[in-house]
Amino acid sequence: MNRPRRAAVVGAGGWGVQHARALSSRRDTVLTLKKQDSRA
Repeated sequence: MNRPRRAAVVGAGGWGVQHARALSSRRDTVLTLKKQDSRA
């Protein structure tokens, strides 16, 4: 059994949203989201 690929999208601009949508639709990929700290 193959392990799922792990992916991260840095930045939530227009292209970041498109990349997240594409990656999340793949069966062999796990996309983990992390809430950005607003104090940064």
